[in-house]
Amino acid sequence: MSPAPLIGIPCELETHAEFAVKNKNALDIGYSNAILRAGGNPAMVPVSNDGARLEELFHRFDGIMFPGCDDIPPARYGRQPHPTEKVMPESQFETWSALLAMALEHRKPVLAICGGLQLINIHFGGSLIQDIPSQTDSAVCHHSHTQPDATHDIDIDSTSRLAAILGHTRVNVNSAHHQSLDRVADRLLVTARCPDDGIIEAGEIADHPFLVAVQWHPERHFEGSTSCKLFAAFVNACRQGAGT
Repeated sequence: MSPAPLIGIPCELETHAEFAVKNKNALDIGYSNAILRAGGNPAMVPVSNDGARLEELFHRFDGIMFPGCDDIPPARYGRQPHPTEKVMPESQFETWSALLAMALEHRKPVLAICGGLQLINIHFGGSLIQDIPSQTDSAVCHHSHTQPDATHDIDIDSTSRLAAILGHTRVNVNSAHHQSLDRVADRLLVTARCPDDGIIEAGEIADHPFLVAVQWHPERHFEGSTSCKLFAAFVNACRQGAGT
């Protein structure tokens, strides 16, 4: 078997209000565990304002996985802050955006989860619903705020890469997000929605070798066939592209 591909996972920046020395590059263990169990080698990517060093690091990776995250700065898509938002630091947004741009330019495989889907939509000029409960009439619980997560069905476009990976056009997924895609960027293909309210649950870029983005959190339910298949397909795409 070929060597395990090296997959970069950008960190969240956790800031301390009073002591900057306590700021942390953080990553939920579920993401790295999922990559390991799917046969890849995860590598944490720190938030950095050194573009040259970030690019040097990027070229060592066979793929990039964007995890869930705090809310994207609303000014980045022309909106004012919403009271419910917990906004990521600008330096984190800049790091993640730079990695996404490099992955697109060099056509490396990308798996994006929750806020990662939203990042991709913003990158290509889309916008977000900033708070589903207060800005839509949806009766679906998309975020329980407790464990276990809320769950609901999604309908998947039968012609999509996601449907081919999962082998189904309707699956039940966990749900832990208060934001979602609003105006969809031209290059992003919507590939799944919640059937009860139309909230977008997945997307992909058709002309990219592998760019799949989902709104749910497959890393939290790795034992499920949906999660296993998704991570396995991503890691396999990274393996096939290693060294190119």
